[in-house]
Amino acid sequence: MLHKLENLFLKLYQFSRNYPRLNLAIFLTIFIALSSQMSKLQTHITTKNLIERDSIGHKRLVDLEKDFYVRNSLFLLLQGDVDQSTVVCLVNTWIQNESFYNSEIESVYSPFLFRTVESTEKTLRYPYLLKLSCDGHDEKVDYSAVNKTPWFNSYVPVEGDVNNIGYEILFRKTPGGSKYGEVDPKKIGDFKMAWEDFRDKNLPQMKSYFLGSMGMLYFSFEGIGNTGRLNLIFLIAIVFLFRIFWGTFRSGIIFVLSLVFMGGILFGTMGLTHTPVDILNTGIFLMVAVSSLEDFVFISAEKIKTNEQSDVIFRRTILPCFFTSLTTIIGFGSLYFTDLTIIRRFGIFAAYGSLLEWVMTFFLLPSLVTMFPFFENWTDSKRGIFSKYMDRFIKLNFPRYLLIPALFLFFTGGYALLFPVINDAPFDIYTKDHNFKVGIDELKKSRGWEANFDIVFRDYKDRKFNVSVLDVIRQDDSVELIQDPYSLDEYYTSGLGQLRKDLVRREYEGSKEYERFVSKDGKARAIVYIRKNQLSTIDPLIAKIASLCEGEERCFSTGEVVAYSEFSKNVPKVLIESFGISIICVIIIIWLLAQLKRTKNIFALIITSIWGPFAILSVIGMTHTPVNFVTCIFAGVIIGLTGDNAIQYIFSSENGLAEGIQYRATGSIQIFLIMALSSLIFQFAYFQFSKDLGIFLVAGMFLSLVGDLWMLKALINWNYQGRK
Repeated sequence: MLHKLENLFLKLYQFSRNYPRLNLAIFLTIFIALSSQMSKLQTHITTKNLIERDSIGHKRLVDLEKDFYVRNSLFLLLQGDVDQSTVVCLVNTWIQNESFYNSEIESVYSPFLFRTVESTEKTLRYPYLLKLSCDGHDEKVDYSAVNKTPWFNSYVPVEGDVNNIGYEILFRKTPGGSKYGEVDPKKIGDFKMAWEDFRDKNLPQMKSYFLGSMGMLYFSFEGIGNTGRLNLIFLIAIVFLFRIFWGTFRSGIIFVLSLVFMGGILFGTMGLTHTPVDILNTGIFLMVAVSSLEDFVFISAEKIKTNEQSDVIFRRTILPCFFTSLTTIIGFGSLYFTDLTIIRRFGIFAAYGSLLEWVMTFFLLPSLVTMFPFFENWTDSKRGIFSKYMDRFIKLNFPRYLLIPALFLFFTGGYALLFPVINDAPFDIYTKDHNFKVGIDELKKSRGWEANFDIVFRDYKDRKFNVSVLDVIRQDDSVELIQDPYSLDEYYTSGLGQLRKDLVRREYEGSKEYERFVSKDGKARAIVYIRKNQLSTIDPLIAKIASLCEGEERCFSTGEVVAYSEFSKNVPKVLIESFGISIICVIIIIWLLAQLKRTKNIFALIITSIWGPFAILSVIGMTHTPVNFVTCIFAGVIIGLTGDNAIQYIFSSENGLAEGIQYRATGSIQIFLIMALSSLIFQFAYFQFSKDLGIFLVAGMFLSLVGDLWMLKALINWNYQGRK
């Protein structure tokens, strides 16, 4: 069976050698045709696009926007001398002018636009709540009046000196939408740039934080844009990295060419199939590139070791490298068999990219080498400095007394898999010094809350029940404050006679403020501000609300925070299913290949091959690292690399597995070093989870190498001594 498969691959390979111009023309045609479809790529970077479209959370988000005056909100938090009237007057004037001339802005909410009711015997007036003097004389702004309103501690902190205030700016949907969704984040960027230009000229000491859903939209858009630059840096780094290991720049250049072809076809296919780029698969090129390094590294390790012609090397490695790529494809592909669309998209296209890279390595590069003999000798053993020191590492032995404790990590890793730590925090996608994260920390410090979600009551007129639910929720330790229509009604009508109450209510019911809290079909909305935006905080609160709402018959929770919580509940299931599927498939492949090649010590080979993924799961469990959709991807990548060294050892073990290890161990170590160094590029990523992913990858690859090489050697020696 292996012989027939190898013959098929060799025929295709020979075609690339015999007809290099025709073969390159075919690849180039496919590349141009598909890469031209990249212009059709859409970008999904909002929570509504992250979650499942058929989920309750998604439906309720859509209904929330339809029923209430809930718009695309940017919460502009300003920190500085906001207790000085001259400063605030400058800010208010700029924001009023901007909202008037900027057609993208629909409305603005701020503490200076809140009104109160003044009733006398003959008049009923609605003056502004805060009296601001803008006559040029600097006076202290008194915000204390806000503390007696339903808006207390939201736009203005209720305790201590007021050193920051918030402006909520609602943006219109972009007509016809944009490639990024309903709102073009570039419009938010234009506003941000205009504000910062004004601030730098007039209020240079003031700090600005861009929060809310539009803040996340813009910064996610900025992060995705940064990924393109990161890809370019990676390609340049590969050229220099390969120069260190293989002694020539041409080794990096030829590999980068294969990556460019792979990337163009990959993203072109995504555009052709209308598969969007999202916050997860924006890094798919880097992930595939790092994971697919091993094929070319094994080939280069073989070439620098033997100095044989490339034709001989390609022929010898084409079949084992197919199976090493197959395990990578399985690792990524297992993510497709999950319930989360965003992870399924990543899994199937990462698997597709891995397949493409194998095709490029064995059917594109041979044509390039044939047409351009300059690339034939892409390695130079005299200048490949790292290759000289590999033997020292190969001779290292895994201490025998550590074997049993090390194997115990199978159990702890399994426990971490079945009972993961679920405490995802959505805002942690940003680094600690990021504008959004610092702004959230300032909100937390000055107001006591980080985020908010909504409770929707099905009947606004059922006041007694609705208020009773809100009173219970207010007492919850995770809740800082609640804004609701009943408190607003009380605020506007308190102390008035019945006729004037009715008049004020009629006036109020015609305002946008009223539409924020009461829908035309009689629903009511309350905004719940929570102290910590973590699943461990949110999930119990959502469950409590469901119980108080009589199983959601009379009310329910909704909003982006709630939708994300619902989405994250499926992550552990994704981890278990993808991990289980891929591990089983990899074990079967190793077992079948070992049987077909008549390799001994199969049990030791399998155990040490899957030890690495279980060991890194143990580390995740012991460090209480929260499981999220990024952790799921990381597990898929590590499993994809599982068994690669074992497969190479099998195909090089004509006289026993020990010989195969000795022959291929150099390549194994070089693969780890190159992939680990390449993974450091993730530390320059925009998002914190990408940085974390890079660290996880290096740790996982190191543990996999320990299992694949040194633990395997120790078990073989132990088995051999036991038989003696």
